[in-house]
Amino acid sequence: MKPKYLILDIETSGLNPYQGHGLLQVAALGMDEDFKIIGQYNEYIKPPEGTVYDPIADKIHKIPREVTDKGLTYLEFSEHFIDWVKTLFVEVKPVMIGQFFVFDYNFLAYVVDTTLGQNDLIKDPEKNQYGLFQAILSRNFIDTKALVNIINAKCYLEAKPEFFPISSLSAPGGLKDKLGLVQQGYRAHDALDDCKATRDVLIKMLDLFELKV
Repeated sequence: MKPKYLILDIETSGLNPYQGHGLLQVAALGMDEDFKIIGQYNEYIKPPEGTVYDPIADKIHKIPREVTDKGLTYLEFSEHFIDWVKTLFVEVKPVMIGQFFVFDYNFLAYVVDTTLGQNDLIKDPEKNQYGLFQAILSRNFIDTKALVNIINAKCYLEAKPEFFPISSLSAPGGLKDKLGLVQQGYRAHDALDDCKATRDVLIKMLDLFELKV
């Protein structure tokens, strides 16, 4: 059982942390080379006062405010998540996996790095934690949304209809529908269930590639 992959998914109060939107839920799955789950992370987060809540985002994730009010603070989460990753991936950085991964990674990195950078104790060089998020997690990643476009591009070249008309994970006609995963009962826009769905989507997608190595 060799740790290899880390699936990441988050739910937020909006699309842009630089405009005051906050982190509400973080989930991750650690997996070995065979995509067997060897570790699971799932926490609700209490964003700081003044966080901006986009009504559209509220309608999408439907996370009650009373749930996040009981969640971890940014500082508690940052320490907790880093410790979890370091415990699971002791010797190697994981290959990251996500559905539109760049959004999740950049939002999460912003929260962790700005939070730890504001805390003098954690910023202490002897503790070697300031900027640790990017030290333990690489930008070596697989994006299932990008894979959709690759598969569709192959269809275009072969003059075939696109295989994935909709690149969304959970929208009607999206990846879970197309790949027959609806019966799994994964809740859309729940970070942990989206991690599990992304894992299943990736495994199904691998069967669509004819690799010659």
